[in-house]
Amino acid sequence: MTIKELKSALPGRSRKLLSESVVGVLNQIEQQEGHEFSEAYRNNFMGFSKIMENPEYTMESYVDALKYTSFRLMDHTSIDSYMMAFPDRYTRLMDLYGDLGDEAWIRSNKIASYASAYNKGKIVNEMLSQAAVPVSILNMDLFQRALNVEAHLMDNANSETVRQLAAKSSLEILKPADIQRVELDIGLKENDVIADLRSVTQSLALQQQTSIRVGSHTSSEVCDMTIVDVSIEEDD
Repeated sequence: MTIKELKSALPGRSRKLLSESVVGVLNQIEQQEGHEFSEAYRNNFMGFSKIMENPEYTMESYVDALKYTSFRLMDHTSIDSYMMAFPDRYTRLMDLYGDLGDEAWIRSNKIASYASAYNKGKIVNEMLSQAAVPVSILNMDLFQRALNVEAHLMDNANSETVRQLAAKSSLEILKPADIQRVELDIGLKENDVIADLRSVTQSLALQQQTSIRVGSHTSSEVCDMTIVDVSIEEDD
């Protein structure tokens, strides 16, 4: 993949963050991890581009976190994801604690804490949160099975109470999602100009009502009146 090809697949702001070194990392991942993982990594690279635009993160931290997160999204454990994303770190830690026990012990008692800390990092959690699929979608098969059971009971249960409860449950399951309305509370802070304008308008309205009441003007004449704005300049 070339930098031109990658830029064409990203939104404008993200394109500015790309460099030849980043493209080199992507191509290196394909050589090291194989086509399947490389394809998933590239999809995530583009899918999480909004996170990449966060000035809190360097491109290096984004690339590293993305590799770890990609393994996590493939259902690898945090320790295995840490090992595969950062093989050099993993090897150094194994060497550091090698005298304390075998690999299984070191993984469980030492490396696990490093993997857990990285897994709790802000950038990783942003990626995992963005990739999270709602439970209702993940369990659509259970949703349908539950509905089928309720429908069967509603039609075939011997007890009238059971049929009634099944019907009620079916209605709840099939209830359309509530439409949330956003209400805008627009407040207007009154200043001196607005207060003066209100006072003048109210005074004018009273004068016009009085004029109509005493017969000085008709309502049509009042409607046709022109309000003249007279500004008085004071001498210094």
